[in-house]
Amino acid sequence: MQFKMIAVTMLGFALSFTATAQELTAEEQAYLTALEAELPGSLMNNPLDPGFTTFGDDVRTRVVEVPELPGGYAYQAKVRRAKPRPWDISISTNVTGDVSVGDSVAVAFWARAKDPDRDTGVGHIQVRLQQSASPYAGVVEQMLEIGSDWQLYEIKGVSAHSFSGNQMSLVFNIGDHKQTVEIGQYFILNLGAGAPA
Repeated sequence: MQFKMIAVTMLGFALSFTATAQELTAEEQAYLTALEAELPGSLMNNPLDPGFTTFGDDVRTRVVEVPELPGGYAYQAKVRRAKPRPWDISISTNVTGDVSVGDSVAVAFWARAKDPDRDTGVGHIQVRLQQSASPYAGVVEQMLEIGSDWQLYEIKGVSAHSFSGNQMSLVFNIGDHKQTVEIGQYFILNLGAGAPA
């Protein structure tokens, strides 16, 4: 999938980092419709409204301007003290689309380790599209090592569960390393049943 080429076309649209969903302008709605027509499958989030929320303590967050990044902004999280488990500090985001058992799902997102873990020299992010309440069943997940330069990362998998969008969150678990990571625009795609993962 050519996520990088498609994502670069979003430079003209600034991301909204408010906690609640915003009304889309006619231009934004037209853009999202055109974007979804270019992407394989169905878009399961609004890339213009990421809705980042952080859980856990010993973490400091802020929105940073990144002119070279699609959308122009990123969400920075500084883990000041490493925790025993990755999910002890997590960044949660909005999901709008549904998934059924057997659907292939892809998640792509921009990220970098602004200050990587000193022992490993990289950032560490456990990425999970998951049920947003207990037992937090996973749809797709992967542990990634993140470099210090901006890069578009992608994970894929086949869902063993069926959830509606309001029952899911995309989470970036970052708590088990002392590090500063930045996350930009993300795309969640339902590629449908039988699509190669």
